Amino acid sequence: MSSLPSPIEETTEDAFPAPLPEFARDLPLGGAMVQSRDTNQAVMDLFEKRAEIGALVVEEDDKPIGLINRNIFNGHFAKPFHRELYGRKSCIAFMDKSPLRIEADTPIHTVAARAAEMGAKVVNDGFIVTQAGKALGLVNGVTLLRTMASLQEAQHKHLMSSIHYASTIQRALLSDSRQAITSTLGDNAALVWEPRDIVGGDCFFAKAVPDGLLVGLVDCTGHGVPGAFLTSIAVSELNRITAQSGRLDPGAVLTSLNERVKSSLNQKSVENDGFEEADDGMDAVFAFLDFRERRMKLSSAKLPIFIQSADGGIETIKGERKGIGYRDTPLDQTWQTHELPMEAGSRLYLATDGVSDQIGSARKIAFGWQRFKASIAAGREASPAMIVNQFHAAFLAYQDSEFRRDDVTMLCIELTDSLMTQGKQS
Repeated sequence: MSSLPSPIEETTEDAFPAPLPEFARDLPLGGAMVQSRDTNQAVMDLFEKRAEIGALVVEEDDKPIGLINRNIFNGHFAKPFHRELYGRKSCIAFMDKSPLRIEADTPIHTVAARAAEMGAKVVNDGFIVTQAGKALGLVNGVTLLRTMASLQEAQHKHLMSSIHYASTIQRALLSDSRQAITSTLGDNAALVWEPRDIVGGDCFFAKAVPDGLLVGLVDCTGHGVPGAFLTSIAVSELNRITAQSGRLDPGAVLTSLNERVKSSLNQKSVENDGFEEADDGMDAVFAFLDFRERRMKLSSAKLPIFIQSADGGIETIKGERKGIGYRDTPLDQTWQTHELPMEAGSRLYLATDGVSDQIGSARKIAFGWQRFKASIAAGREASPAMIVNQFHAAFLAYQDSEFRRDDVTMLCIELTDSLMTQGKQS
């Protein structure tokens, strides 16, 4: 056998030092190189001497021309008389003449794609890393799989870090609304805001004025990151709408929100020059509590409104059938505002359809609005915080082991004499 460099020691550690490999040259190299003139017996001797070597690179004129897999080679030599017949012949007899060769500056994701195209062969044999046509060494399939697993884990951690930070941003966008609810209503209100994922497509909004409060829920298309993007649009546009001329009429707010969302998402018509777009939008419900006049104004796009009287009866106001911002919702769509007297001791409940649509593990049917009404009716004498907690417990018990389908948001407001007296004094 010709004089050869010592076999390259192969990395056996499970973790890679930071930073993770970016190019083929950064991968741990193993194996050893032999020349095409070397005999099969010399290859056998090297395999017996170095048990850790799984494959050999065959060179000719300083260029890699093939690969010898230990298991395949030993399989040939185990056959009767093969050692005697082929022992003194060139090692090219049992080499793979078309191994995967990858240049050292190839990005690691391209390496993975090319390896996937070759299939199980690369996992079994590995591939040759070259530079300017010369072999640098051999990467075995296990090393590649381990590398890709490490890269995937790192990317997952980076993605989750970004999503957690996005959650911080989303909560910050909602902080002014939460403060408006808390400072205006205090213990007379309680809220459940529970994204299905770390971020979600539900949001709430509140705007306080000296004699009242505008409050509402918005349920955007989807959940997770796409839904969260839409909530940022909704909150930003609602801030602009309510800052202009003090427009706090719920129907007018929904009308303006529809115009702005359709403009933001370029969904002004069903047909848009033949360009097929996503049909995104939101359902929304808003209430303006006028403490001075002791009246409330209500308007909804698709979501129901529940009003519980002082004696415990529950009235449902159905939302209008058109959603906000969708392509089939006209740009000039308007929403009706319902105006009702505020009765001391009554309660207002708003909720997104993540409440009604959740499937239960026992019966495989939706929670539904009737169960929702039953849960709030059962807690008539409880405080808003207690009744919201009771609802949440009943909802989770019904869901049980079933997968959460959507974001869940629910708001309870108790209308008291003290709130309305506060309005008259302002």
